[in-house]
Amino acid sequence: MELFRKGVIAIYNTIDYHQYKRAVSLCNQLLASYRDNPLLLALKALSLYCDGQKTEGLLLCKRVQLSKPTDFGTLRALAEILQAEKKFEDLNTLYQAAWEKSPKDEELGNQYFMMLVGQKDFANMQKISIDLNKRFPKRSYQFWSITSILLRAQFTDQKQANLLYYPLAERMLTKLIYENDSSTEGGKVLKSQNKLDKIEELLNSSISKSSFIEPHILNLKLETYEELGNWDKIYQLGVDNLPKDKDSWNIYLPFIKAVVNLVKGEAKDSNGELITIENTQKFFETLESSKSEGGAIKLKRGPYLAQLELAKSANLPELAKLIEKYFTIFSSKPSCYDDLVPYLAHLAENSKLDWIKSWCKTISEEVNSKLANDSSSSSEKVRLTQTLVTIRKIERSSNTFNLTEVNETEWDEIIKTLIKEYQLVLPLGEKLLSTDKQYGDDLLLLAIHYGLDVYYYNHNKSQSSTSSILTTLVYFLEFGISKSPSNYHFKFLLTRLYQLLGSFTSYGPHLKALDIKQIQLDTLAHSWIHHTNYLGHWKQIEKEDNQCNFIYRSNEKETIDMIRLCFKNGTYSKIPEFLKFYTRLDGSIQSRLNFIELVKGSWTNVISSKWQKSNTEFFQNLNEWFEETNLTKLDELSDNRDFGIYPDFEFNNKSEGADKWSVETSTSVFPIRDNNWLKLQAKLVLILNNWYLEYTSNNSTGIKFNEKLLTEVEELKSQLDTLKSSSILSIDLLSASLMTILPEYTKSEANLHELNDKLKSLLQAQFDALNKLNNIELGRKFYLIYNLLDALGHILAFIQFSQPSSAGGKAGKGTGSKSGPKPSIPAWINSLKKLVDNYSQKLVDNVNQVKLPNLTEANIEDEVNKYGLKVDKLILI
Repeated sequence: MELFRKGVIAIYNTIDYHQYKRAVSLCNQLLASYRDNPLLLALKALSLYCDGQKTEGLLLCKRVQLSKPTDFGTLRALAEILQAEKKFEDLNTLYQAAWEKSPKDEELGNQYFMMLVGQKDFANMQKISIDLNKRFPKRSYQFWSITSILLRAQFTDQKQANLLYYPLAERMLTKLIYENDSSTEGGKVLKSQNKLDKIEELLNSSISKSSFIEPHILNLKLETYEELGNWDKIYQLGVDNLPKDKDSWNIYLPFIKAVVNLVKGEAKDSNGELITIENTQKFFETLESSKSEGGAIKLKRGPYLAQLELAKSANLPELAKLIEKYFTIFSSKPSCYDDLVPYLAHLAENSKLDWIKSWCKTISEEVNSKLANDSSSSSEKVRLTQTLVTIRKIERSSNTFNLTEVNETEWDEIIKTLIKEYQLVLPLGEKLLSTDKQYGDDLLLLAIHYGLDVYYYNHNKSQSSTSSILTTLVYFLEFGISKSPSNYHFKFLLTRLYQLLGSFTSYGPHLKALDIKQIQLDTLAHSWIHHTNYLGHWKQIEKEDNQCNFIYRSNEKETIDMIRLCFKNGTYSKIPEFLKFYTRLDGSIQSRLNFIELVKGSWTNVISSKWQKSNTEFFQNLNEWFEETNLTKLDELSDNRDFGIYPDFEFNNKSEGADKWSVETSTSVFPIRDNNWLKLQAKLVLILNNWYLEYTSNNSTGIKFNEKLLTEVEELKSQLDTLKSSSILSIDLLSASLMTILPEYTKSEANLHELNDKLKSLLQAQFDALNKLNNIELGRKFYLIYNLLDALGHILAFIQFSQPSSAGGKAGKGTGSKSGPKPSIPAWINSLKKLVDNYSQKLVDNVNQVKLPNLTEANIEDEVNKYGLKVDKLILI
C-alpha cells in the first residue's frame, strides 16, 4: 500500500504542474498492478480530459461513475470533469449514489452538501441537511437546513416564498429560539415576512437580551420602529444611546426623522416636556465634545452633522450659520467638503447661491493671506492648504450649479489662480513619500476641471479646434504625476485625455502603473478596455480581456469557497452577502462587453485576412462562446461599473440628464454602453455566425437567412431610433441597417439599382459626417472610422458567404477544382464589390489625411505659460 500511496502522490503532483501526459503514464503504470482501481481510473480520466483528449476522458469518467465510488479522491476527480462539462445532474447523481451506499459516513454527507453549495442547489441542500440532522443530530445541521430554506426563498418567486419557505423557516427557528437562545436569524425571517409586531415582541423578550449582540438589536429595533411609525420609541432610543455613541449615523438619521414627526404632533418626552426642534438642537450641542483618556477634548463630527441634518429636514434659516460653524471646526479635514455637499446643495436650491459664492471669496482671501505669511509654521500651512482645497471645491460646485455655458475669460482667470495656489503649496510636500499625494493636488485637479468646462461647453459644442486646451490639460496632469506618482485620479483622467487624442502608447504606461486587480477589473475596466479595439491593437485587447476575465473565473471558485466556510464556521448571516456578490459578478454586464469586444476584434481580423482554417474555427466556436457567456439573458445583467472614479465636485445629480456635464461624459470617446448596445452587437454577431454556418454547409446556391434574427435586429434598431438611446450613436446602427438590407440582394436583381442607392445613402451619410468632423479629437474620429471599417467588413463577408461554390461543399474544399465549370457570378455581387471598393478607398483617403497631434515642448509652451505653471523644463509627453 505504501507503493500505491507514493504513486498517487506523484500523480497529484504532476497534475498540479499541468504535466498531464506524464500523469496518464503514471496512472497506467499503477493500473498494471492495481487493475480497475477507481481512484487511478478517475485520475487518468481527469488527466486525459485536461490534456485535450476530452472524448477519452469522458468515456473513462462514465465508466468510473457506474462503479458508484465513495472515496473522496475519486469523487473529487470526477467532479472536476463533470463541473467543467456543466453536467450538474450527473454530479448530483454521483454524490447521491455514494451517500446512499455509505449512509453512516458523516464526512461524505458533508462533502455532498458542500458540493451542492457550489452548484447553488438550494432544494437539495435542504434535503441533505435534513438527512444529516436525522442521522447525526447536530445544531449546525439544523441551521444548514434553515439557511437553505431561506436561500430558496431569496432566489424564488416572492409569492411562493411568502406562502411556503418563510413560514417553514419561521416555525423551525421559533423552536430553535426557545430551545437554544438563538434569535438573530429569527428576527431576519420575521422581517422578511413583514411581521413587525412579532419582531417587536421578540426584541422585548428576555431571549433577545441574551442572544443578540447589542448593536444588532439596536439597529433592528430602529428599523422595526421606523416601519411601524413608533416615533416615540425611536426618540427614546436616540436619547438613551447617542451619548454612548456620538458618531453613530445609523442612530442620528431615524432619530431626526422621529423628531420632525413628533414635533408635528406636539408630543412630549418621558419627562413630560414638549419635544421641539430647539430642544433637540440643544441636545445635539451637549454631545459636541468629549474627553479622551488623556483628558484632552476630542471633537466628534456626528453631533455637528446632526445639527445640519435637522436644520435641513426642518428647513431652518439657521442652516447657513451651522455650515459656517462646521467649516470653522472641520475645514482642515479631507472629509469636510463631502460632509457639507448635501447642505450646500439645499441652500443653492433655495436661492442662497450668492451667499455661498460670497462666503467662499471671503474665506479664500483669508486663507491665501495666511499662506503668504512666512511666519506661519509648516504644520499650520498644511492645515490651511486643506482648508483652501475645501473652499475651492465648494466654490467650484457653486460656479457650476445649473451651468449651461462658460465665460472662457473668467474660467481662464480661475485656472490661473488655482495653478498659482498649487505652486505656492508645492514646497510643503517636498519630504512626502512617493506614495503620498501632494497637499495641493486637488487644486490642480480643480484647474483641470475648469479646463474641461472650456473644452466641453465651448470648443466641443462648436466643433472648433480642441487640441490646444486638451494638450495643455495633458501637460498639467503629467506634471502633477511627476510630483505625486501615486495619485490615481490624475492617472485615470490622463488615460481618458490620451484616449481622446487617439494616443494609445501614451496612456498605456500610466494604466499599468495603476496596478488594477481583483474586483477592480470588473468595476473599472470600462475606463480603458473598450478604447483599445477601435485603435487597432487586436493583440492588446485579447491580453486585456484575458486579464479581466480572471476575476470572473476566480469568482466561481473563491466566492463559493467563502460560502462553504460560512456554513462550516456557522457565520450564516454572511452567506446572503457572498451570494449577492457572486450573483452580481457572475451576471456582470462588463464581462459581456469584454466578450463582445473580443469577438469584434477577432471578427475584424477574420474579414481582413484570407479565408483560412482558423477563421472556420472562429465561427464554429462562436455559438459555444455565446452559450457560456449567457448573452441570451441580457436583461438580467448587473451593472457593477464605477462611473464615480472621476470626481465632479458638483451639487447637481448628473444622472438626471444626458446633457449635464460630468468628467465621464465630457471625456468619453463614445457614450456609456448599456444593454441596448450589447443586445444589438450580440444579434449582429449571431447573424454573421448564421451566414457562415450556411456558407460552410453543403449548400451550392449561397447562404440562407435567419429571418427571426433579422426581424429582431430591425425591431431593435427601430426601437433605439425612436428612443434615441444615449448608448447608441448613428454609426453604431450602421451595421444593423446593412444587415436588414443585404438579404434583399439575393432575392431579385430587378430592384438592384434601388438597393444600391439605399446602401450608398447609408454609407455616404456616415462618410459625410466623418468629413465634416475635421477638428474633433482623433480618438473620436478613430472610433467612427473603426465602425465604418466594421460595416464594410460586413458587406465583404456577405459577398464571400453568398458566392456559390463550384464544388458545392465546405469552404476551402474543392474550391478551384478543375472538374466542372466555374459558376457565374451574379450581377449584384459585382455591384456590391464595386461599392465596397469605392468606399474603402474613401476611407483610406480619410485616414491618410489624419494629422496626429504634435505633443512637444514648443507646441504647448505658450499655452502652459499662459496659465502660469512655472517649471525649469517642460515634460515631454
